[in-house]
Amino acid sequence: IILGKKELDFSRWRYGFHGGYTYRTAKIHDQITGPYREFNKKLKSGITLGGDMHYFVSEPIGIGLKYGFSRFNASLESGYKEDIAMHNISVSVLNRYILKDERNRILLGFNIGFQSYKNKIYEDVNKGYISGSTAGFGMEVGYDRKLSKSTALHFGVAYLAGNLYKIKVNDGYQTQSIKLDKGEYESLSRLELSIGLKFGK
Repeated sequence: IILGKKELDFSRWRYGFHGGYTYRTAKIHDQITGPYREFNKKLKSGITLGGDMHYFVSEPIGIGLKYGFSRFNASLESGYKEDIAMHNISVSVLNRYILKDERNRILLGFNIGFQSYKNKIYEDVNKGYISGSTAGFGMEVGYDRKLSKSTALHFGVAYLAGNLYKIKVNDGYQTQSIKLDKGEYESLSRLELSIGLKFGK
């Protein structure tokens, strides 16, 4: 007891890392058919890795930073291949609910920040890419199960949204900037399912 108040029984800092499965939610255009439709279906599924750090100004409210990386790739028998990488850096707010059994916590979060996109395209001996960046936002729901006083196993579901309105296209020889028309925007929206470790009371 200090000056009639309880000592802090939670850590101001919470940080950790996670990894899992990610799925791009944008609909495949109806005009894409045959092997190219199957190719685009494969490009919708990928892996995600990331980490975060939050400072809790009170027991339930934390403010911090998040980083995430997502990768998607697919290829055709002809040798054509696409390899997509997305990066997300954002400011995050977490609301933490400690359940009756204090080993269990529910977390609700919102974040907003910067998203980047790069699609490396391989065709025969030629190599090019499409790239761009945009602002985006995300929402998440998480569950922490305490393993020890300062370590927890984390399960999370997150949704990130964003659209590219302008892209750079390189055909292997030159690069040009293209402003996309409405209906042609490149969606970066994706759903993530992850598991990881978090540190802090």
